[in-house]
Amino acid sequence: MSTEQILGLITGLAFGFLLQRGRVLRYDKQVAAMLFKDMAIFKFMLSAIVVGMFGILALNDLEVIKLSHKAMNVGGIGR
Repeated sequence: MSTEQILGLITGLAFGFLLQRGRVLRYDKQVAAMLFKDMAIFKFMLSAIVVGMFGILALNDLEVIKLSHKAMNVGGIGR
């Protein structure tokens, strides 16, 4: 198992632990989120997106990864 796989496993376990600890996986929380009565799941996912965004930017600044743009296909798929 490579270092990247081990780090991915640790990150996934930590994220799963936080989901479980925050009780956002409970059925009543899921239903309340769908009915817009409880915003805990939305707040948790928004914070996960923000942390991920800063993580990607930090990896880019440390030159661990390289972000690049792809050319836009105006005509769509096919033809």
